[in-house]
Amino acid sequence: MLPTALPRATVSVSPLGLLYSGKTVTLQCDIPDYTDWTYHWSRNNQPGYTTHGKTINISLPDQDGQYQCVGTRRDRPQQSQLSGTVLIRSTALPKAELSVEPNPVFPGETVTLTCSVESDSIWNYQWYKDRTDNVVSQSVRHTITGDNLSISRAAESDQGLYLCQGERRSRPTSSQQSNVITLTVNDYQPSTTLTSDKEDVITGDSVTLTCTVESSGWKFYWYRHRPDSTPVTTTSGYSYTLSWVSVSDGGQYWCRAGRGDPVYYTLYSDPVQINVTERPVAVLTLQTNWSQIFRGETVTMRCDIQGGGYSDWQYEWHNDRKSVYSNTNPEYRISPVYTSNSGSYTCQGVKGNKRSETSDAVQLTVSYKPKAVLSVSPQWLNPGDSVTLSCEVDKTSTGWRFSWYRTVLYRAGLPSLSDSSYSVETLSDSSTGTTESFYTLSPAGHTGGYVC
Repeated sequence: MLPTALPRATVSVSPLGLLYSGKTVTLQCDIPDYTDWTYHWSRNNQPGYTTHGKTINISLPDQDGQYQCVGTRRDRPQQSQLSGTVLIRSTALPKAELSVEPNPVFPGETVTLTCSVESDSIWNYQWYKDRTDNVVSQSVRHTITGDNLSISRAAESDQGLYLCQGERRSRPTSSQQSNVITLTVNDYQPSTTLTSDKEDVITGDSVTLTCTVESSGWKFYWYRHRPDSTPVTTTSGYSYTLSWVSVSDGGQYWCRAGRGDPVYYTLYSDPVQINVTERPVAVLTLQTNWSQIFRGETVTMRCDIQGGGYSDWQYEWHNDRKSVYSNTNPEYRISPVYTSNSGSYTCQGVKGNKRSETSDAVQLTVSYKPKAVLSVSPQWLNPGDSVTLSCEVDKTSTGWRFSWYRTVLYRAGLPSLSDSSYSVETLSDSSTGTTESFYTLSPAGHTGGYVC
Protein backbone atom coordinates (compact mmCIF):
# COMPACT_ATOMS: atom_id res chain seq x y z
CA MET A 1 0.00 0.00 0.00
CA LEU A 2 1.50 3.40 -1.05
CA PRO A 3 2.05 6.09 1.66
CA THR A 4 -0.22 9.17 1.58
CA ALA A 5 1.30 12.65 1.87
CA LEU A 6 0.30 14.79 4.85
CA PRO A 7 -2.12 17.65 4.06
CA ARG A 8 -0.32 20.90 3.23
CA ALA A 9 -1.12 24.12 5.05
CA THR A 10 -1.34 27.37 3.03
CA VAL A 11 -1.52 30.98 4.25
CA SER A 12 -3.57 33.73 2.57
CA VAL A 13 -3.58 37.46 3.33
CA SER A 14 -6.49 39.90 3.39
CA PRO A 15 -6.57 42.60 2.15
CA LEU A 16 -4.29 42.07 -0.85
CA GLY A 17 -1.97 44.73 -2.23
CA LEU A 18 -0.05 47.34 -0.26
CA LEU A 19 -0.37 47.05 3.49
CA TYR A 20 -0.36 50.40 5.34
CA SER A 21 0.89 51.19 8.80
CA GLY A 22 -1.83 51.65 11.37
CA LYS A 23 -4.10 49.08 9.75
CA THR A 24 -5.05 45.45 10.66
CA VAL A 25 -4.30 42.49 8.36
CA THR A 26 -6.05 39.09 8.47
CA LEU A 27 -4.01 35.90 7.90
CA GLN A 28 -5.89 32.65 7.12
CA CYS A 29 -4.47 29.13 7.35
CA ASP A 30 -6.18 26.59 5.08
CA ILE A 31 -5.62 22.78 5.41
CA PRO A 32 -7.65 20.45 3.13
CA ASP A 33 -9.59 17.21 3.93
CA TYR A 34 -10.26 17.77 7.63
CA THR A 35 -11.96 20.41 9.76
CA ASP A 36 -10.91 19.70 13.29
CA TRP A 37 -7.46 21.24 13.11
CA THR A 38 -5.74 23.25 15.73
CA TYR A 39 -3.67 26.00 14.06
CA HIS A 40 -0.20 26.97 15.18
CA TRP A 41 1.37 30.20 13.90
CA SER A 42 5.02 31.23 13.90
CA ARG A 43 6.47 34.69 13.30
CA ASN A 44 10.07 35.03 12.14
CA ASN A 45 10.57 31.29 13.01
CA GLN A 46 9.44 31.88 16.60
CA PRO A 47 6.31 30.21 18.03
CA GLY A 48 3.37 32.55 18.16
CA TYR A 49 -0.40 32.10 18.19
CA THR A 50 -2.32 28.81 18.62
CA THR A 51 -5.96 29.03 17.53
CA HIS A 52 -8.86 26.75 16.78
CA GLY A 53 -10.03 29.14 14.07
CA LYS A 54 -8.34 29.55 10.73
CA THR A 55 -7.62 33.31 11.03
CA ILE A 56 -5.54 35.69 13.07
CA ASN A 57 -5.47 39.49 12.97
CA ILE A 58 -2.17 41.35 13.18
CA SER A 59 -1.53 45.08 13.61
CA LEU A 60 0.85 47.00 11.37
CA PRO A 61 3.65 47.97 11.56
CA ASP A 62 4.37 46.44 15.01
CA GLN A 63 3.70 42.87 13.86
CA ASP A 64 5.41 42.99 10.47
CA GLY A 65 7.37 39.81 9.75
CA GLN A 66 7.48 36.33 8.13
CA TYR A 67 4.52 34.08 9.00
CA GLN A 68 3.92 30.31 8.69
CA CYS A 69 1.22 27.98 9.95
CA VAL A 70 0.83 24.27 10.65
CA GLY A 71 -2.15 22.19 11.79
CA THR A 72 -2.44 19.45 14.44
CA ARG A 73 -5.31 17.07 15.40
CA ARG A 74 -5.90 14.14 17.71
CA ASP A 75 -6.65 11.57 15.03
CA ARG A 76 -4.55 10.51 12.13
CA PRO A 77 -3.14 12.45 10.40
CA GLN A 78 -2.07 14.22 13.56
CA GLN A 79 -0.13 17.02 11.76
CA SER A 80 -0.14 18.85 8.46
CA GLN A 81 2.81 19.95 6.49
CA LEU A 82 4.24 23.41 7.39
CA SER A 83 2.96 26.17 5.12
CA GLY A 84 5.14 28.36 3.00
CA THR A 85 6.40 31.65 4.35
CA VAL A 86 4.29 34.81 3.90
CA LEU A 87 6.11 38.15 4.28
CA ILE A 88 4.07 40.92 5.88
CA ARG A 89 5.78 44.30 5.36
CA SER A 90 3.78 47.48 5.86
CA THR A 91 4.07 50.75 3.95
CA ALA A 92 3.86 54.10 5.74
CA LEU A 93 0.71 56.09 5.10
CA PRO A 94 1.20 59.16 2.89
CA LYS A 95 2.21 62.20 4.94
CA ALA A 96 0.00 65.29 5.05
CA GLU A 97 1.89 68.61 5.05
CA LEU A 98 0.24 71.75 6.42
CA SER A 99 1.28 75.33 5.56
CA VAL A 100 -0.27 78.70 6.36
CA GLU A 101 0.01 82.14 4.75
CA PRO A 102 0.31 84.67 6.27
CA ASN A 103 1.32 84.03 9.86
CA PRO A 104 1.07 85.94 12.11
CA VAL A 105 -2.16 87.46 10.86
CA PHE A 106 -3.83 90.74 11.80
CA PRO A 107 -7.46 91.43 12.79
CA GLY A 108 -9.71 91.50 9.73
CA GLU A 109 -7.10 89.87 7.45
CA THR A 110 -7.70 86.70 5.41
CA VAL A 111 -5.49 83.68 6.15
CA THR A 112 -5.24 80.51 4.06
CA LEU A 113 -4.16 77.07 5.34
CA THR A 114 -3.09 74.55 2.68
CA CYS A 115 -2.98 70.76 3.22
CA SER A 116 -1.10 68.56 0.74
CA VAL A 117 -0.50 64.79 0.70
CA GLU A 118 2.61 63.28 -0.90
CA SER A 119 0.59 61.36 -3.46
CA ASP A 120 -0.85 61.98 -6.92
CA SER A 121 -4.26 60.69 -5.80
CA ILE A 122 -7.24 62.95 -5.20
CA TRP A 123 -7.87 63.56 -1.51
CA ASN A 124 -10.49 65.18 0.63
CA TYR A 125 -9.26 66.98 3.70
CA GLN A 126 -10.32 67.12 7.31
CA TRP A 127 -9.29 70.10 9.39
CA TYR A 128 -8.78 70.21 13.15
CA LYS A 129 -8.21 73.03 15.64
CA ASP A 130 -6.52 72.54 19.03
CA ARG A 131 -7.78 68.91 19.33
CA THR A 132 -8.19 65.99 16.92
CA ASP A 133 -11.85 65.74 17.89
CA ASN A 134 -12.52 69.43 17.16
CA VAL A 135 -13.28 69.51 13.43
CA VAL A 136 -13.28 72.86 11.63
CA SER A 137 -16.44 73.00 9.52
CA GLN A 138 -17.60 75.24 6.70
CA SER A 139 -19.09 78.50 7.99
CA VAL A 140 -19.56 82.14 7.05
CA ARG A 141 -15.89 82.96 7.73
CA HIS A 142 -14.41 79.47 7.16
CA THR A 143 -14.38 78.31 3.54
CA ILE A 144 -13.08 74.86 2.56
CA THR A 145 -12.14 74.58 -1.12
CA GLY A 146 -10.10 71.60 -2.29
CA ASP A 147 -6.93 71.54 -0.22
CA ASN A 148 -7.44 75.04 1.24
CA LEU A 149 -9.08 76.27 4.40
CA SER A 150 -9.62 80.04 4.11
CA ILE A 151 -10.42 82.09 7.21
CA SER A 152 -11.73 85.58 6.40
CA ARG A 153 -11.88 88.54 8.77
CA ALA A 154 -9.52 86.82 11.18
CA ALA A 155 -10.39 87.26 14.85
CA GLU A 156 -8.71 86.40 18.13
CA SER A 157 -10.90 83.27 18.36
CA ASP A 158 -9.15 81.88 15.25
CA GLN A 159 -5.82 81.77 17.05
CA GLY A 160 -4.63 78.27 17.98
CA LEU A 161 -3.15 74.96 16.82
CA TYR A 162 -4.15 73.55 13.44
CA LEU A 163 -3.57 70.19 11.74
CA CYS A 164 -5.10 68.36 8.79
CA GLN A 165 -5.52 64.85 7.40
CA GLY A 166 -6.29 63.47 3.96
CA GLU A 167 -9.25 61.10 3.47
CA ARG A 168 -10.62 59.11 0.51
CA ARG A 169 -12.66 55.98 -0.28
CA SER A 170 -9.95 53.77 -1.82
CA ARG A 171 -6.97 52.37 0.04
CA PRO A 172 -5.31 53.92 1.84
CA THR A 173 -8.44 55.58 3.13
CA SER A 174 -6.50 58.15 5.14
CA SER A 175 -3.13 59.85 5.30
CA GLN A 176 -1.00 60.46 8.33
CA GLN A 177 -1.93 63.54 10.27
CA SER A 178 -0.03 66.66 9.29
CA ASN A 179 2.44 68.68 11.27
CA VAL A 180 0.89 71.09 13.78
CA ILE A 181 0.97 74.82 13.00
CA THR A 182 0.33 77.58 15.50
CA LEU A 183 -1.71 80.41 14.00
CA THR A 184 -1.15 83.74 15.75
CA VAL A 185 -3.71 86.55 15.45
CA ASN A 186 -2.27 89.89 16.56
CA ASP A 187 -4.60 92.31 18.30
CA TYR A 188 -3.64 95.44 16.33
CA GLN A 189 -3.43 96.82 12.78
CA PRO A 190 0.19 97.03 11.63
CA SER A 191 1.84 100.38 10.93
CA THR A 192 4.52 101.44 8.43
CA THR A 193 7.54 103.69 8.81
CA LEU A 194 8.70 105.83 5.88
CA THR A 195 12.27 107.16 5.62
CA SER A 196 14.29 108.91 2.91
CA ASP A 197 18.02 108.75 2.23
CA LYS A 198 17.95 112.54 1.68
CA GLU A 199 15.34 115.26 2.07
CA ASP A 200 16.93 118.29 0.35
CA VAL A 201 17.98 117.49 -3.22
CA ILE A 202 18.70 119.31 -6.44
CA THR A 203 17.35 118.51 -9.88
CA GLY A 204 18.95 115.51 -11.54
CA ASP A 205 19.68 113.75 -8.23
CA SER A 206 17.99 110.53 -7.11
CA VAL A 207 16.06 109.93 -3.88
CA THR A 208 15.28 106.52 -2.35
CA LEU A 209 12.27 106.14 -0.05
CA THR A 210 12.12 103.11 2.27
CA CYS A 211 8.89 101.76 3.78
CA THR A 212 9.27 99.24 6.61
CA VAL A 213 6.58 97.00 8.12
CA GLU A 214 6.66 94.00 10.44
CA SER A 215 6.30 90.45 9.00
CA SER A 216 6.54 89.63 5.28
CA GLY A 217 4.62 89.09 2.06
CA TRP A 218 3.61 92.74 1.53
CA LYS A 219 3.29 94.93 -1.51
CA PHE A 220 4.01 98.63 -1.02
CA TYR A 221 1.86 101.56 -2.12
CA TRP A 222 3.39 105.04 -2.52
CA TYR A 223 1.47 108.33 -2.34
CA ARG A 224 2.27 112.00 -2.96
CA HIS A 225 0.49 115.18 -1.79
CA ARG A 226 -2.39 113.22 -0.14
CA PRO A 227 -2.40 109.76 1.45
CA ASP A 228 -5.94 109.03 0.22
CA SER A 229 -5.03 109.72 -3.42
CA THR A 230 -4.28 107.18 -6.14
CA PRO A 231 -0.83 105.64 -5.52
CA VAL A 232 1.92 107.08 -7.71
CA THR A 233 3.33 103.55 -7.93
CA THR A 234 3.21 100.09 -6.34
CA THR A 235 6.32 98.03 -5.67
CA SER A 236 6.97 94.45 -4.54
CA GLY A 237 10.02 95.66 -2.62
CA TYR A 238 10.14 98.02 0.32
CA SER A 239 12.02 100.82 -1.50
CA TYR A 240 11.05 103.33 -4.21
CA THR A 241 13.70 105.37 -6.05
CA LEU A 242 12.95 108.65 -7.82
CA SER A 243 15.66 109.04 -10.46
CA TRP A 244 16.63 112.36 -12.06
CA VAL A 245 14.17 114.34 -9.95
CA SER A 246 12.69 117.59 -11.18
CA VAL A 247 11.23 120.43 -9.13
CA SER A 248 7.74 118.99 -9.68
CA ASP A 249 8.78 115.81 -7.81
CA GLY A 250 9.01 117.75 -4.55
CA GLY A 251 6.36 117.49 -1.85
CA GLN A 252 5.12 115.16 0.86
CA TYR A 253 5.17 111.39 0.45
CA TRP A 254 3.37 108.58 2.33
CA CYS A 255 3.42 104.79 2.08
CA ARG A 256 1.39 101.83 3.27
CA ALA A 257 1.57 98.08 2.67
CA GLY A 258 -1.01 95.55 1.57
CA ARG A 259 -1.24 91.78 1.07
CA GLY A 260 -3.74 89.03 0.33
CA ASP A 261 -6.89 88.85 -1.78
CA PRO A 262 -8.93 90.84 -0.92
CA VAL A 263 -6.09 93.22 -0.04
CA TYR A 264 -5.53 93.89 3.64
CA TYR A 265 -3.83 97.27 4.25
CA THR A 266 -1.61 98.55 7.01
CA LEU A 267 -1.95 102.03 8.48
CA TYR A 268 -0.49 104.93 6.47
CA SER A 269 3.00 106.05 7.42
CA ASP A 270 3.80 109.52 8.67
CA PRO A 271 4.73 111.83 5.76
CA VAL A 272 8.25 112.63 4.55
CA GLN A 273 8.96 116.01 2.93
CA ILE A 274 11.18 116.03 -0.17
CA ASN A 275 12.46 119.49 -1.21
CA VAL A 276 13.79 119.80 -4.77
CA THR A 277 15.60 122.93 -5.98
CA GLU A 278 17.11 123.73 -9.35
CA ARG A 279 20.67 122.52 -9.73
CA PRO A 280 23.12 125.46 -9.41
CA VAL A 281 24.97 126.51 -12.55
CA ALA A 282 28.75 126.89 -12.72
CA VAL A 283 30.08 129.79 -14.86
CA LEU A 284 33.75 129.70 -15.81
CA THR A 285 35.58 132.83 -16.95
CA LEU A 286 39.17 133.28 -18.08
CA GLN A 287 40.37 136.48 -16.42
CA THR A 288 42.66 138.06 -18.99
CA ASN A 289 42.59 141.11 -21.23
CA TRP A 290 44.32 139.31 -24.06
CA SER A 291 42.97 137.06 -26.75
CA GLN A 292 46.32 135.26 -26.86
CA ILE A 293 48.18 133.73 -23.91
CA PHE A 294 51.94 133.31 -24.15
CA ARG A 295 54.25 130.91 -22.41
CA GLY A 296 55.52 132.29 -19.10
CA GLU A 297 52.52 134.52 -18.40
CA THR A 298 50.09 134.11 -15.50
CA VAL A 299 46.56 132.85 -16.17
CA THR A 300 43.67 133.04 -13.69
CA MET A 301 40.31 131.28 -14.13
CA ARG A 302 37.28 131.94 -11.92
CA CYS A 303 34.35 129.62 -11.22
CA ASP A 304 31.12 131.25 -10.01
CA ILE A 305 28.23 129.05 -8.76
CA GLN A 306 24.90 130.69 -9.51
CA GLY A 307 21.61 129.66 -7.84
CA GLY A 308 20.78 126.94 -5.34
CA GLY A 309 21.19 129.04 -2.23
CA TYR A 310 24.31 127.19 -1.12
CA SER A 311 27.72 128.53 -0.09
CA ASP A 312 31.09 127.09 0.93
CA TRP A 313 31.54 125.15 -2.29
CA GLN A 314 34.48 122.95 -3.13
CA TYR A 315 35.58 123.75 -6.69
CA GLU A 316 36.73 121.07 -9.08
CA TRP A 317 38.61 121.96 -12.27
CA HIS A 318 39.01 119.73 -15.29
CA ASN A 319 41.15 119.99 -18.41
CA ASP A 320 39.90 117.86 -21.32
CA ARG A 321 37.74 115.96 -18.76
CA LYS A 322 40.72 115.10 -16.54
CA SER A 323 40.77 116.43 -12.98
CA VAL A 324 43.54 118.97 -12.50
CA TYR A 325 42.67 120.90 -9.33
CA SER A 326 40.30 120.98 -6.36
CA ASN A 327 40.06 123.69 -3.72
CA THR A 328 37.68 125.92 -1.80
CA ASN A 329 39.09 128.93 -3.69
CA PRO A 330 36.88 129.85 -6.66
CA GLU A 331 40.00 130.95 -8.60
CA TYR A 332 42.48 128.67 -10.30
CA ARG A 333 45.83 130.36 -11.02
CA ILE A 334 48.52 128.95 -13.35
CA SER A 335 51.86 130.75 -13.10
CA PRO A 336 53.88 130.47 -15.18
CA VAL A 337 51.74 128.95 -17.91
CA TYR A 338 53.20 126.46 -20.41
CA THR A 339 52.01 125.19 -23.75
CA SER A 340 51.19 121.87 -22.01
CA ASN A 341 48.52 123.76 -20.04
CA SER A 342 46.53 124.31 -23.23
CA GLY A 343 43.16 122.57 -23.41
CA SER A 344 39.43 122.76 -22.79
CA TYR A 345 38.68 123.73 -19.16
CA THR A 346 35.48 123.22 -17.16
CA CYS A 347 34.61 123.65 -13.49
CA GLN A 348 31.99 122.33 -11.10
CA GLY A 349 30.91 123.06 -7.53
CA VAL A 350 30.71 120.24 -4.99
CA LYS A 351 29.07 120.44 -1.57
CA GLY A 352 28.70 117.13 0.28
CA ASN A 353 26.68 114.88 -2.03
CA LYS A 354 25.48 117.83 -4.12
CA ARG A 355 27.02 118.93 -7.41
CA SER A 356 26.36 121.94 -9.58
CA GLU A 357 25.99 121.71 -13.32
CA THR A 358 29.32 121.52 -15.11
CA SER A 359 30.26 124.86 -16.65
CA ASP A 360 30.53 125.49 -20.35
CA ALA A 361 34.02 124.77 -21.59
CA VAL A 362 36.60 127.55 -21.98
CA GLN A 363 39.45 126.97 -24.41
CA LEU A 364 42.94 127.94 -23.22
CA THR A 365 45.58 128.13 -25.92
CA VAL A 366 49.14 128.89 -24.81
CA SER A 367 51.54 130.04 -27.56
CA TYR A 368 55.28 130.57 -27.60
CA LYS A 369 56.35 134.22 -27.21
CA PRO A 370 56.54 136.02 -30.58
CA LYS A 371 59.82 137.65 -31.61
CA ALA A 372 60.15 141.38 -32.14
CA VAL A 373 61.74 142.29 -35.52
CA LEU A 374 63.60 145.64 -35.79
CA SER A 375 64.13 147.44 -39.11
CA VAL A 376 65.69 150.80 -40.02
CA SER A 377 64.62 153.34 -42.63
CA PRO A 378 66.49 154.65 -44.53
CA GLN A 379 69.39 152.23 -44.30
CA TRP A 380 72.00 154.68 -45.70
CA LEU A 381 72.34 157.99 -43.91
CA ASN A 382 74.15 161.28 -44.35
CA PRO A 383 75.26 163.38 -41.40
CA GLY A 384 72.28 165.28 -39.93
CA ASP A 385 69.61 162.95 -41.41
CA SER A 386 66.78 161.54 -39.30
CA VAL A 387 66.30 157.77 -39.07
CA THR A 388 63.17 155.75 -38.18
CA LEU A 389 63.33 152.51 -36.24
CA SER A 390 60.39 150.16 -36.83
CA CYS A 391 59.53 147.28 -34.41
CA GLU A 392 57.14 144.59 -35.63
CA VAL A 393 55.53 141.63 -33.80
CA ASP A 394 53.42 138.80 -35.25
CA LYS A 395 50.64 140.61 -37.13
CA THR A 396 47.94 138.34 -35.56
CA SER A 397 48.91 139.62 -32.13
CA THR A 398 47.74 143.02 -30.86
CA GLY A 399 47.88 145.26 -27.77
CA TRP A 400 51.65 145.54 -27.52
CA ARG A 401 53.63 148.46 -26.05
CA PHE A 402 57.07 149.12 -27.44
CA SER A 403 60.28 150.04 -25.59
CA TRP A 404 63.59 151.10 -27.21
CA TYR A 405 67.16 150.44 -26.09
CA ARG A 406 70.73 151.29 -27.13
CA THR A 407 73.55 148.77 -26.73
CA VAL A 408 76.55 149.66 -24.55
CA LEU A 409 79.55 147.77 -23.35
CA TYR A 410 78.71 145.57 -20.39
CA ARG A 411 77.79 147.51 -17.29
CA ALA A 412 76.78 146.02 -13.97
CA GLY A 413 73.11 146.65 -13.18
CA LEU A 414 71.97 146.85 -16.82
CA PRO A 415 70.20 144.02 -18.67
CA SER A 416 72.60 141.94 -20.76
CA LEU A 417 72.14 140.67 -24.27
CA SER A 418 72.77 137.05 -25.23
CA ASP A 419 76.31 138.26 -25.93
CA SER A 420 77.16 138.95 -22.29
CA SER A 421 79.80 141.53 -23.25
CA TYR A 422 76.99 143.96 -24.11
CA SER A 423 74.22 145.50 -22.03
CA VAL A 424 71.26 147.65 -23.05
CA GLU A 425 70.10 150.95 -21.68
CA THR A 426 66.66 152.45 -22.20
CA LEU A 427 66.38 155.45 -24.42
CA SER A 428 65.38 158.28 -22.09
CA ASP A 429 61.99 158.98 -23.61
CA SER A 430 60.77 155.34 -23.96
CA SER A 431 61.22 153.99 -20.47
CA THR A 432 57.51 153.27 -20.01
CA GLY A 433 56.89 152.00 -23.52
CA THR A 434 54.57 153.37 -26.11
CA THR A 435 51.80 152.03 -28.32
CA GLU A 436 53.69 153.38 -31.37
CA SER A 437 55.80 150.81 -33.19
CA PHE A 438 58.05 153.56 -34.63
CA TYR A 439 60.87 155.53 -33.02
CA THR A 440 62.66 158.40 -34.74
CA LEU A 441 66.25 159.39 -34.07
CA SER A 442 66.54 163.01 -35.22
CA PRO A 443 69.07 164.01 -36.20
CA ALA A 444 70.93 160.72 -36.46
CA GLY A 445 73.99 161.66 -34.54
CA HIS A 446 74.91 158.43 -32.90
CA THR A 447 76.29 155.35 -34.50
CA GLY A 448 75.65 152.10 -32.59
CA GLY A 449 73.34 149.16 -31.96
CA TYR A 450 69.66 149.54 -31.13
CA VAL A 451 67.17 147.02 -29.73
CA CYS A 452 63.36 147.02 -29.43
